[in-house]
Amino acid sequence: MAEIIETYNHQGRIGVMVHFRCVDDIVFRTPEFKEVATGIAVHIAAEGPLVLTASELSPEVRNNELAEIHSEIKGLDAEAQLQAINDANARMNANYVLLSQPYVKNGDLTVHELLGELSTTLCVNVEVIRFTRWVTNET
Repeated sequence: MAEIIETYNHQGRIGVMVHFRCVDDIVFRTPEFKEVATGIAVHIAAEGPLVLTASELSPEVRNNELAEIHSEIKGLDAEAQLQAINDANARMNANYVLLSQPYVKNGDLTVHELLGELSTTLCVNVEVIRFTRWVTNET
C-alpha cells in the first residue's frame, strides 16, 4: 500500500493535512489525484468536518443534536418520529462527517462519491485514512 499526505494552508489561519492511501504510488502523481486531493483539503478547511466516518461521531454530539429535536417530535406518531430522527442523523452526517458532506466544489456529490469517481477514473481504490484541521486563535 502507498500513502501520501496532502496539505493546504488558507491565508495562514487554517491548516489541513489529509492522509490518503491506495495500492500504487504512481496514482499520487496523476493530475486527477492532485486535483481531488487538493480539493478535499480545501473542502476540509472550508467546511470543518469533525470526523471521517459516521461511526466516529461521538455519542455526545449525536445526543446534543437529537435533544434539539426532541420537543418537535414529541407529539408525532411513531413513523413520523422515526423519519424525523433519520432526517436529523442525515443532517448531522452532512454537518460533521467528511465522507457524508456535500463536496464544496460540487454540491451534487458527497466527498465519498467524489473519491468513488476518482477511484473509477484511475482504476484503483483511493481512500482518505484520516485528516487534521487546525485554526489559529482569531481575535
